[in-house]
This record gives sequence, structure tokens and C-alpha cells, in this order.
Amino acid sequence: LVGILSDRDLRRPEWVDEDLDVAHVYNLEDTLVVKDLMTTDVKVVYTYDSIKKANRYFIEHRFGALPVLNKDEELVGMLSALDMLRAFEDFMVEHPLK
Repeated sequence: LVGILSDRDLRRPEWVDEDLDVAHVYNLEDTLVVKDLMTTDVKVVYTYDSIKKANRYFIEHRFGALPVLNKDEELVGMLSALDMLRAFEDFMVEHPLK
């Protein structure tokens, strides 16, 4: 995994200029490539990591999703905050508080 491009990357101050006209923005879209905007210091979780670790990343870094790698460092999926909420809801349905 060499990088990730998120909506946060697209909203970084160095790429947002209120003075740009529409024509200039379209020109940028033709000249910029993903590697110009992507984050290369990517936080990831592994298939064997605890949910607690993933949750800590979501809270501390305000991520919406995390890449999931296997032991061979291959991308095997994405874990979203919504996935976590759904799993928690399923758990609470199966194990209601007494």
C-alpha cells in the first residue's frame, strides 16, 4: 500500500484556493495525478488486530475508514466507522443488557 486518497486530502489548504476560477480548477484536474494528493503515511489495521485498536484510530485520528492488510501486507479490505457501528449494533441485539 503506497498511499490513500481521501476527501480530507482533497480539502487540504494547499489544494483549496477560493480565488481559483472554474477554468483553472478544471485545468488542475487534467494535470494533477493521485500521487500528488494522496497521503503516503497511511494508518492501517491488520486482519489480526483488535477491534479496540481500530476504534482507537477512528477516535484519535477522526478517520472514516481504514485499510485492512493481511500478514503479507496485502490490502484485503476497508474497515469503516459505519462497519464498526453495525457490528456493535449486531452484538447488542445478540447480547442485550440485562
